[in-house]
Amino acid sequence: MQRKNSKKIDWRIKSGIVISITWILMMILLLFKKMSWQNFMELPLDQIEGFLTGAFSPLAIIWLIIGFFIQQQEIAENSRNIEQQAEHSNLDNFLKMSEIVYRHLAVISGYLYISCLDEIQESLKQEIDLDDKWAKSANGDYGIFARGLVRYRFFDDGNQRAMTKIFFGTEIRQNHINNYKRIFEGLLIKAKNSDCTGSLYESLTEGTIWGILYRMIKETEQEQAIKHKND
Repeated sequence: MQRKNSKKIDWRIKSGIVISITWILMMILLLFKKMSWQNFMELPLDQIEGFLTGAFSPLAIIWLIIGFFIQQQEIAENSRNIEQQAEHSNLDNFLKMSEIVYRHLAVISGYLYISCLDEIQESLKQEIDLDDKWAKSANGDYGIFARGLVRYRFFDDGNQRAMTKIFFGTEIRQNHINNYKRIFEGLLIKAKNSDCTGSLYESLTEGTIWGILYRMIKETEQEQAIKHKND
């Protein structure tokens, strides 16, 4: 069974119709109280015109006011629709741009992973096939190196390793970390501008491997700052 799409009439239009009908009936009653219809029709045209102008002028003002408010509402609705369309467009552009950024982050995390390869292999007690990992990264598994760095943080018993040496042990690693933070923080700024609700920003920081690695870096920086302060 198909549902009929019926557009509700604005309450201001309903009010205007009721006021108009009531006003016209009052004018008719007043007219017939003063004179008969025949006498009215025998009046000169200028008098009839003057009567009708005076009788309908208040209605014209009322409908002018109603039209003004309805127009203001339509303008506001159009503005909201334009804002929503712009937001959707910004979100689409962000999603397309984020794919490129993920690839960039994959390369940076890959370089950092290579610089830490000895420590990671020692923790896993096995040799790592870098060619295989780069192949998987090139085929779309962009987070493979970032996941490896996150995995390295935790011992088998669940305790955490200190990541200061991994992230800041050498000048090369420091440069990779600075590049990673700069690129990811730029992505976070774009996320804020594309989604006013903040859910996209939260998803990036809490629900992606890039956000998890970013938070690990920030936590390590804070630990390092506290250590230097105590020293």
